[in-house]
Amino acid sequence: MKMHIHILCIASAYIFTETIETLQAIFESWGYFVTTEYAFKKHPHKRLFSKYANIVFKAQRKFDMSILPERSTKILFQTEQFSKLRQFDSLPYKEPWDLILDVFSSNVRRFPKTPRHQYLPIGYHSNYGTMIDTIKENQDVYFFGAGTKSRRELWRIIVREHLTSRFANTDLRLTKMTNIYNSKVNLFMSAWEPYFLPMMHCIQILARGKFLLVVTENPDQDYSPFKEGLHFVAVREKDAMNSIEFWVRRDNLRKHFAQKAYKSLITNHPFEKYLKEAMRRYIDVPDRRTK
Repeated sequence: MKMHIHILCIASAYIFTETIETLQAIFESWGYFVTTEYAFKKHPHKRLFSKYANIVFKAQRKFDMSILPERSTKILFQTEQFSKLRQFDSLPYKEPWDLILDVFSSNVRRFPKTPRHQYLPIGYHSNYGTMIDTIKENQDVYFFGAGTKSRRELWRIIVREHLTSRFANTDLRLTKMTNIYNSKVNLFMSAWEPYFLPMMHCIQILARGKFLLVVTENPDQDYSPFKEGLHFVAVREKDAMNSIEFWVRRDNLRKHFAQKAYKSLITNHPFEKYLKEAMRRYIDVPDRRTK
């Protein structure tokens, strides 16, 4: 009988669908029986939970731990960033999780006394790199980021400069994938400084061999394990329009940069390797030497 892993997503499904499906595919390749439940703003079904392993994607502020089996292995995939307004005590890390996986290395460094807190880069998997038949690049800019005041202003400037563009936040999976492919510049603005890579949106762009431009207040920050100048270009907001116009006009240079980033991603940053290292002490995973 296969061991059971249950993945519970209490974060917005349309944002995390590809990541949830990627986790499921990896666990199934390791020989697990995997069930998935999307329960954002809903009450989860207690009968679905596994006593062996429950992986929880959390974005909602409150989550009732009592619905998980007492003796199950509980693994939290923390989807929220620390903002300046939030305190450690307001987060669920005081709960009895077996492992807390965080996509931001800065959070782990900030709380070294939390032994179960581990950084998990999100790397390449074929789920993120699904190809489509034609790449037209008939759109200049595809814009990722929440609609803050400064971003809305940048958006107005982009439109005023007669660049064809689209805002990604309302697009679903297939529409988003098509727009990533068909855009010359995929633009990402971080909501919380300095935490932005590896966000799911960034991996979706890089894993499709497309150019990624990041607008940030600190281009020189540590984006480990990804590298500015190799995987993406980072610029300050005041330089964003000049950089957008530069990259939109230089097809050969932009495509060369994007392909170099893609080759580095698929060669050096497999998601399965990162997940295997993170999970090794908590569930049975294949030996390092096996494929």
